[in-house]
Amino acid sequence: MTGSPYRGKDDNDILLRAATGRIQFVATAVDLQEQGYLAQSEIIFHSFNMVSDLISYEYKDAIVLNAERNQFVADLVRSITTRFESEGKPVPVMAISVQHIEHAEILAQMTGFVVYHGQLPTPVKAAIRSGLKDGSLRGIVATGVLTASADYPQLKIMIDASAFGSHSTLVQKKGRELRQWEAEIAEYHGIIDEFVGNY
Repeated sequence: MTGSPYRGKDDNDILLRAATGRIQFVATAVDLQEQGYLAQSEIIFHSFNMVSDLISYEYKDAIVLNAERNQFVADLVRSITTRFESEGKPVPVMAISVQHIEHAEILAQMTGFVVYHGQLPTPVKAAIRSGLKDGSLRGIVATGVLTASADYPQLKIMIDASAFGSHSTLVQKKGRELRQWEAEIAEYHGIIDEFVGNY
């Protein structure tokens, strides 16, 4: 089975082919959304200006331990929460995606979310999944375990706090995660790091 952009038609269409002998099935993105296999979501980009002469280009320094960038993520969570509250709507369950456990722990402390990663004991992971389902958890900060385990249809807001080199890279990752989760994410927020200053 393969999925790739269907060239020559709408850019949102995906050509999905599963072949056995001469049998072939072709589905568009709309078909997959209607069947619940592909989440329909809005992608929102946020630019964060990184001052090049104040940080190192090492991932840990530039992303994980970057206090200003982490505050930017925490402020984004507050902004989303305030938006829903001001509209009189329930605040949806959120997930922040990161690459490192240390980063998850920092952002969890700043947001009040729960850390979720593959090294947690099985009963703890089960309790977190249960909390997401029953609504007792308002959000999680998770590593790649989120895209490699069970589906989480209750997640409505995804904030990707990992580093990206371009908008297209972010879109690609968003697509991969949503295909794996089969979740009903309404908004996908990605942070694009813009390096400014002296090179």
